Amino acid sequence: MNDLHHNTNANSLFQVATSFLVLYVATVVVIFVPDFDHDLIRFVLISALFLISFLFQFYILNQKVKTERRRKNELSQILREQDMTARMLVRRDRDLTSINEQLREIDAMKSEFVSVAAHQLRTPLSGLKWSLDMLITEQVGKLPVEQKSLLMKSYESNERMISLVNNLLNVDRIEAGRTDLELTPLNMKDVVESVLYYILPQVHDKGIDLDLQAPSDLPNVHADGQKIREAVQNIIENAVKYTPQSGKVIIKLTASGGSVTVSVSDTGIGIPKEQQGDVFKKFFRSINAVRVKTGGTGLGLFVAREIVKKHNGTVEFESEEGKGTTFRITLPVAENERGGKNTQ
Repeated sequence: MNDLHHNTNANSLFQVATSFLVLYVATVVVIFVPDFDHDLIRFVLISALFLISFLFQFYILNQKVKTERRRKNELSQILREQDMTARMLVRRDRDLTSINEQLREIDAMKSEFVSVAAHQLRTPLSGLKWSLDMLITEQVGKLPVEQKSLLMKSYESNERMISLVNNLLNVDRIEAGRTDLELTPLNMKDVVESVLYYILPQVHDKGIDLDLQAPSDLPNVHADGQKIREAVQNIIENAVKYTPQSGKVIIKLTASGGSVTVSVSDTGIGIPKEQQGDVFKKFFRSINAVRVKTGGTGLGLFVAREIVKKHNGTVEFESEEGKGTTFRITLPVAENERGGKNTQ
């Protein structure tokens, strides 16, 4: 449509220009040819020339007016479209805000439910643990080997349930910003050794070669002992859990640049490269981890990193599927021990 309008304007302009040129030539002939002596014709031609010139100027001006009007209409159309887009974006923003509010309310309800359920579960689980421990340690009488073995399995299952409940409570506290820290000077070697004492039975059952490397003069960190122990335990337990029979786990503690690093390396299943960006997400478990161990909550690494972050530390890792994984927990050295020598 615009091309047709443009062609029509061009044809009209050509016709006017042609008429003007013909009249101009005729007028020149009449004026400058000596033998041409018709005053009336001369007058008519000159008048026509001025008229055509006026019409030509009027035509040009009219085209400019039409062009400006067309541009103004186009601009108005663009402004109307932009206004409609802006109104639509405002409506969508309101809708998204409303949806986000609803999601926050649902999330709050979920967190409250998890917190209440976890608290309600922890008490009977703790009582069951105490009862099973009394039976296994034969405080209420001797037990046949088969019964004791069954009770041991029940005890381990109960421990997993307690660990799950504790992780759920930790997640609830972290998300609600209720993670209060009781900071004291802490030696990370002592923390690691306390964790190893707890998980050594699993290490022995799988025939894993466990190597702890720690210097004797490791500086202290300023941390909450219970929470840091939980973070370290989550990392080491994962290394043992996902390392096959007769594999190897190396735990190395070093101090450098005003910080202490706990490095946990294993020869386990590793983490697929395409899933490594999701490692610290809640409830994440890699595909190969699900195949190897059907049990697990996918909360341990999330909780570990959040606890370490609260201590102004970092949790990093590197992994290769089928070869193993290394996690590093780095914490700042206690203020009163800064400036000491580095220990590698």
